[in-house]
Amino acid sequence: MHQLTETKGLQAFFIANLAKSPPGKRDDRGILKDDMYSWLRIAQEFVQDGMLNFTIPEKSLTAEMAAVGMQPAKWIVNGEADVDTTGGNTGSVKATMWFDGQTLKLLDVQETDAVQAGIRPICQATKLLDPDTIVRRMAVQDLLFMGTAAEPYIMEQRAKATPELQAAIDQIWAKIVAGKR
Repeated sequence: MHQLTETKGLQAFFIANLAKSPPGKRDDRGILKDDMYSWLRIAQEFVQDGMLNFTIPEKSLTAEMAAVGMQPAKWIVNGEADVDTTGGNTGSVKATMWFDGQTLKLLDVQETDAVQAGIRPICQATKLLDPDTIVRRMAVQDLLFMGTAAEPYIMEQRAKATPELQAAIDQIWAKIVAGKR
């Protein structure tokens, strides 16, 4: 078993392990788009903090044959994993892969990560009973904004809370579940 922790390791793994179907009756474009989809599914985990959701739109997956000067033809495959903007998250992970035009051997991968995390739980649930009304309002506002993505954090804090704070957490959780902001 090999643990991958960053893009360079993923690239080496893909170069060494991508299995190609033999020449003949094959859908090269489809195979290469599948390879890109696999790359993006794994690569998004390197930026994952537990509160990000990604989608890989089919239209973002492209595979085109290109020849550069006297060089043999290569497949150029592009794809993008978009971040769901819930909670203020933005950005995407984009990648380009180059494959040998005949063998479909992966030659190179370049990736750009433009993911920016939105609001994250820090101590909001613990501040629902704060004596300062502004602190309480900010805590409520943040938790409502984070919505159901904050459930693990909220439930963890609820398990440690006093009965009074549990009641306040239950009230805010009911609003979140009801979709109120």
